[in-house]
Amino acid sequence: MSDCTCEYDYDMPACEFFRQEMRKCRKERKCCECGKKIARGEMYQYTVGCWDGDFSAYKTCELCRDLMKRCDFFCVPFGYLWEEISNREPKDYDMEITAFLKRWRDAHPHLVDDDN
Repeated sequence: MSDCTCEYDYDMPACEFFRQEMRKCRKERKCCECGKKIARGEMYQYTVGCWDGDFSAYKTCELCRDLMKRCDFFCVPFGYLWEEISNREPKDYDMEITAFLKRWRDAHPHLVDDDN
C-alpha cells in the first residue's frame, strides 16, 4: 500500500492510504466511471483506499483507465471522469488524445450530451 500524495481542487477528504492493481474479472462488475459492465474475463483496475476513515473500493474498466492515463487525469475523484472530460476544451488535447476520446465517446454513448 502507498500513501496518497495528490492534491486536487475538489473538496475531497484526505486519503489515508490506497492501493491499485489490475485484476481479471471473475464475475461481472460495473465501472465506477462510465457505468458499463466489465465482463467476466476482462481486465479492470481495482482501487481500494481509506479517505477520512471511510474504506472504499472502485472498479475501473480498461478504456476509462486508459483515458485517465492518456489525458493525465490523475487525482480526479472516482466517478468524476466524464465531468472532467466535459469541462475541458478539445483544443486542450493533442490529435492522439482527441482520436482516443472519440473512440471512448463512441463506446459510451449514454454519457455523451447530444447538444455537443
